[in-house]
Amino acid sequence: MRKRISSVLAGLLAALLLWGLAPVTAEAAGASFSGSGSVRAGDSVTVTFTVSGSNIQGITAVLHYDSSALTLTGTRQLVGSSWSVDMSGGNLLAYDQSLSNPITGSAAVLAVTFQVKSGVAAGTRVSATITDIVATDGNSDQSLNDASWAASVAAPPSGNANLAGLSCGDYALSPAFSAGTTEYSVTVPYDVSRLPLDYRAADGGADVSVSGNQLSVGVNTVVLTVTAANGASRRYTISVTRQPDPNVTLSSDASLSELTPSTGQLSPAFSPEITEYAVYVPYETSKISLSATAKDSKALGVTQPDASLKEGDNLLTVTCTAEDGATRDYTVHVVRMPAFAGTLPQIGQPEPEDPSPEEPQTQTGPFRALWTALCAPVDLPLNRWLPMYAILAAGLVILLVLLFFIGRAVGIARSRRRLPDHPAQMEPPQSPAEPESVPEPVPEPEEAPAASEETPVPPVIVPESVPAEEAPAPEAVTPPEEEVPAEEPEAPVSEEVPAEPEPAPEPEPIPEPEPVSEPEPEPEPAPEPEQEPEQEPQPEPEPEPEPVPEPEYRPDDEPPRENPLDRLRRRFRQRQEDPDEPRAVPEEDDEDGVLPERVPLRERLSAAAQWVRDRIPARDLENPDDAPEEPPEPEPTMDDAAREQKWQCARLHRQRLLLTAPTLLAIAVAVIDGLDLLSQGWYDHVWLRCGIPAGLLALCLLLSTRLWHEAGESLGHGRVTAPAAALVCGLAALADSAQCLFLGQCPNLPFAAPAAALLYLCACGQYRAARARYDSFRLAQLGGTPPYVASVTAAGACKQQGRLEGFYRMWQSPDPAARWQPILTPLYLALATVLALVAALSGHQMNRFLWLWSALLSATVPLSLPLSGTLPLSLLCRRLHKSGCAVAGWRGARAITAARRVVVTDEDLFPVGVLSLRGKEKNEPSAALGTVELNGLKVYDQEIGEALAYAEALCRAAGSQLTPLLLQLMDGQVSFRYDAHDLHYYEDGGIDCTVRGATVAMGSAYFMKKRRIALPRDLKMETGVFMTVDGRLAAIFAVKYLPSRNVEWALRALRRNRVTPVLATRGVNITPNLLKRKFRLNARPIYPGVATRLALADLTAQPGETPNALIYRDGLLPMAETVIGSQRMCQAVRWSTILSWIGGLCGLVLSYYLTTAGDFAALSPLYMLAFLVLLLLPTLLLSGLVKYY
Repeated sequence: MRKRISSVLAGLLAALLLWGLAPVTAEAAGASFSGSGSVRAGDSVTVTFTVSGSNIQGITAVLHYDSSALTLTGTRQLVGSSWSVDMSGGNLLAYDQSLSNPITGSAAVLAVTFQVKSGVAAGTRVSATITDIVATDGNSDQSLNDASWAASVAAPPSGNANLAGLSCGDYALSPAFSAGTTEYSVTVPYDVSRLPLDYRAADGGADVSVSGNQLSVGVNTVVLTVTAANGASRRYTISVTRQPDPNVTLSSDASLSELTPSTGQLSPAFSPEITEYAVYVPYETSKISLSATAKDSKALGVTQPDASLKEGDNLLTVTCTAEDGATRDYTVHVVRMPAFAGTLPQIGQPEPEDPSPEEPQTQTGPFRALWTALCAPVDLPLNRWLPMYAILAAGLVILLVLLFFIGRAVGIARSRRRLPDHPAQMEPPQSPAEPESVPEPVPEPEEAPAASEETPVPPVIVPESVPAEEAPAPEAVTPPEEEVPAEEPEAPVSEEVPAEPEPAPEPEPIPEPEPVSEPEPEPEPAPEPEQEPEQEPQPEPEPEPEPVPEPEYRPDDEPPRENPLDRLRRRFRQRQEDPDEPRAVPEEDDEDGVLPERVPLRERLSAAAQWVRDRIPARDLENPDDAPEEPPEPEPTMDDAAREQKWQCARLHRQRLLLTAPTLLAIAVAVIDGLDLLSQGWYDHVWLRCGIPAGLLALCLLLSTRLWHEAGESLGHGRVTAPAAALVCGLAALADSAQCLFLGQCPNLPFAAPAAALLYLCACGQYRAARARYDSFRLAQLGGTPPYVASVTAAGACKQQGRLEGFYRMWQSPDPAARWQPILTPLYLALATVLALVAALSGHQMNRFLWLWSALLSATVPLSLPLSGTLPLSLLCRRLHKSGCAVAGWRGARAITAARRVVVTDEDLFPVGVLSLRGKEKNEPSAALGTVELNGLKVYDQEIGEALAYAEALCRAAGSQLTPLLLQLMDGQVSFRYDAHDLHYYEDGGIDCTVRGATVAMGSAYFMKKRRIALPRDLKMETGVFMTVDGRLAAIFAVKYLPSRNVEWALRALRRNRVTPVLATRGVNITPNLLKRKFRLNARPIYPGVATRLALADLTAQPGETPNALIYRDGLLPMAETVIGSQRMCQAVRWSTILSWIGGLCGLVLSYYLTTAGDFAALSPLYMLAFLVLLLLPTLLLSGLVKYY
């Protein structure tokens, strides 16, 4: 038995030995190529190639795939790092480089990434196969089976994120459900705390989530978010209003019980019924908070504002919300005082020692030391020409200041000459019939048309003529100075009504109906003064030059006078027709027998100015009377105009944004090059130093599409404007860069940076102009027909009834900058071209002509030129747009500011909407209507109802502000009304009329004393109104005027900007003294005679002829803002234009001097940019003054 077991074991051991000695071969089980079985068009899919076997040290294979549906995008090795895997042209080679890490078992060799082409249709089968797989162990090779991968193209995921249905149970949605509507509302009773939603997604693969479905009393928002299979989402919002509990009554008390600031004190003291307060804090206080407590403990909440303070007025609002949702606002004006600007004295400071006598010898001079200190921080190279730029810039700034003050002084002097402050000179001029009564003397007829031209508004002329007929008789009404000039020109008119001066008992009144009934006939003789210059050769030569300077003082809005050149030609022809006529100069005649008179210098200058204006293409828009009579084109509606300007603003804003980056890069290149911050390689490589600026400048030229368009239009009309000049500068610099690149030499950096900056600012100017028009037209579009317009009268700017016709046409008038550009721009460009040619020829440097030309052009066309007219106007329109006003461009602004006067009425000083009447005794009636208070009413020998009826009839006929107040007093007490007849106004501050046969008069205490009416002795009322019936005191009205904060600000602003108010008031107590007392300032108003005041007051109620400005708000403040802003805008445009052209001329002269001296290092783009920026600063500073006044 044992032997048998031993023999079996021995056999097994021999078999094992023989198996171990047999050679080992690579017996791979096979290969696989596996990946995702479903793909979508456009997706990327990764397929893994895996082999299995033992002792595999190398593999070869071939990859095949459907190239019409798949794109091989990459491969990635998966086997160990000792292996090398290479896929080239579809052939795979992988082997073990170390021969020590063979594959035994299963191992991933390679990951192949395919992308399914986007055009493959859903359901298509895509596949890839690896064939000819051979594995080796180093001794023998073994072929493996082919490995393949296939997948089907699935449809793309759905992007449908809509709901197919949505309902809320028994509660109907508003509007009815629609898949395209995402906002709904529904109201549920108090019992519903959760909205019963029933919804269904349109796509079965979409997911729907609900949020906010916990309802509280009031408005709740429930949101349903639908997420599609591809990730797209859509929100459906339901505004759910849950009604309050019907068994509970909510409190509506939204008042505060306490309001306390963190610093300062409230003024007035806090009271729950007072909602507006003021707090004054010092400049050192920069933050403040308000602590408020609700009066009702059930209030929903109270805001606790905490804000940083700016200097001046800061508005904080505290809002208290009651239990039922009602709110109440408490406003607090926190006024932060300005900082102390003075200088405290220094006590005990030792005086500086006297410098030694040797120190002045070591100093280098004030200018050299100054500029050394300025340039040292930036390490600029100081040369002998750099201070010249600074000296020139400083001189220009000093010139700006001098010209500004000189111009202000001249403007003030002219405005005072036009309308002196004396009330008698505010009266309208004499009738044009005066020359007919005195035909012989020639100097007198010349003065008559000059006076008539200064006051072309008929409503102001006529009322003065009618009172003059009845003014001779009164003794205490009209001063003697006013009677004499009023009678002389009215001689022909007084002959028609000789019986009117006879009644002596009533000489003082000035009838109101007559000044209004006769204004229209008198403007007709206005053309007569135009024929009178034909008689000018008849008088002696001495008085003829005297009336010539008078055209200098006429308002800008008056019709233009006769052209001085035409007048000179006409005089010369008259001399030829009548050679025997006396000569202006007693000398011998010419060969022709005629010696023309010598024309004064001022008239010759006026003729030259007229010659220049005649050659301005836009002249017809400025002087429409000189233009040929053609039917005007219909104006577009404000909707169309605003829409067009909005489109223009969008395009110009996009152009400006596109130009920003290349412009800044070009400036950065100029700065870096000028400061020598780069290595020598920058200066040696021409393609870098010239190519980069040239490329940036070319990009700016290509992006300036609107500049090319505007320049083409202007050149088509024979005009050269700022955009055309900017394009010329850019093309010159680009041509210089191209020449340097062609020659391979770049001795100096091209002037690409100044040209790019000029193109950018031209684009900014275009955008500013379009934005200004859009702000004005947008306001007119939103507001419709304005309630008021700012018109021009002989007394100054006047607020009249509104209209829109003509506003668009007036906007098209150019400003001085645009009018002078077609004249001076070609002149400056031609001068720069000639000087560049002269400099190149004189220095024998024609190869540098383009560089010299671009340098002179850059210095000639300043950066401020495209902004001098558009920037101030844009800032003004933006400010006025916030105030509800719009000015009709330059033409409208210049018209309303020419006279520096504003007509002010009762409604402007004390608006009707804020009158009030208050009684001191319990039995006295009371009413509240605004800033005029009636503190009491005392009746003498009259029933109160009868006295009120008399006063109401007189006030209603006179248009007094007390009329609505008296009507409110009579309501419920007096059921009858009286009518007034024969109304008269008096200079002493009173009016009277006839009511039911009785003479009723009302006026001030001074008026009553003049009529010898006995007043109570202990009476102390400065603004009381007294009424008499048939010469006996009937009633006393205790009237008190309360100043308005807005009116006070407006009067102070007018006074500060030297704009004179002209009072056109009807109230007997509204006088300059009253304004001085109530508003605590001397506004220096003009207080004309009663006839002129009534005429101006009636003029404000008439429709405006020319909409120089649109005003959509009541009161004096909007009108004052418009006039003052327009005045500052006109000054900024004028001075910016003048300084721009002066700066361009100085830059041209200085650049030419540097070129002739050969100092090209000082004429670099960096220094040129610094010089142009200095010239730009005055324009920016002057434009900034438009925003703050």
